[in-house]
Amino acid sequence: TPMELARGFAVISNGGYDVQPFVISSITDVNGEEIYRAPEVVLCDRECDEKEQLASDAASDDEDSAPAVRVARRLADERSIYILHSMMRDVIRRGTGRRALALNRSDLAGKTGTTNEQRDTWFAGYNHEIATTVWVGFDQPAPLGRREFGASTALPIWIDYMRAALKDAPVALMPRPNGIVNVRIDPETGRRARPGQDGEFEVFREEDAPPPLDPKDEAGNGDNGDEDLSRQIF
Repeated sequence: TPMELARGFAVISNGGYDVQPFVISSITDVNGEEIYRAPEVVLCDRECDEKEQLASDAASDDEDSAPAVRVARRLADERSIYILHSMMRDVIRRGTGRRALALNRSDLAGKTGTTNEQRDTWFAGYNHEIATTVWVGFDQPAPLGRREFGASTALPIWIDYMRAALKDAPVALMPRPNGIVNVRIDPETGRRARPGQDGEFEVFREEDAPPPLDPKDEAGNGDNGDEDLSRQIF
């Protein structure tokens, strides 16, 4: 569902923490007095016991009252999420989400989607503060048309919404975690580029970075053979 997809992308957006959707953030009565506020979200990296106890103790004796704190557990390694951020920013910078460049922001990332026979089209995108998913389709599944794709149907809606949602908001990029390196690679092979060779910089976890070239490869006088490339997978 769109809610499930938005929840998944929110986990990517916030750096890898679980998200429990809720509809109502607060309620005020006719006198303007706040009578309900949604629980504060507390991010939990490793040991959650104390924070979970805090959430439990914050609840009042009234069984119908909501706790004042909601614990958000880490679901994914922050370095892997950071690399995923980098990949999905490329979708907007030079991929199927290029139309979003019209927002003139450097912190956007996302992914288009089109199901078989163009029955559903999607765009899910985010920065570090907000994730938004757009779905386009019929109540009773039917093709939208042979030329309809996520980039041409869902993405324009996403752009219009995010233009308002992010108005005057500062750039929000995911902070770069420790243990990430930038390596200039040969885009044809995925190996490190030789000195002076045109290449592209990619981000890797330190332990997964392409190994240094042999001296003969650095000079461009040998080939790389069939060495195992598993260290380059992230």
